[in-house]
Amino acid sequence: MSRLSCILLQLLLLLLLRLFESGSSIASIIVSITAIGSITAFGSSVVLTVLVVTVLVVTVLVVTVLIVLL
Repeated sequence: MSRLSCILLQLLLLLLLRLFESGSSIASIIVSITAIGSITAFGSSVVLTVLVVTVLVVTVLVVTVLIVLL
């Protein structure tokens, strides 16, 4: 994965987390882990793993919010 695509993916994830955060500390923790991972090991499998986990958690949060609202 190129450096630019990693940055764009992170920005997208941060935007999604902000949209569905609703005061949740889980989103803040994920943002912190993603930021630390990108600073310490940018371009490695650690960052990719963190991003995949972040996408999964965001998906769960979105589904939870939709279930609560409906």
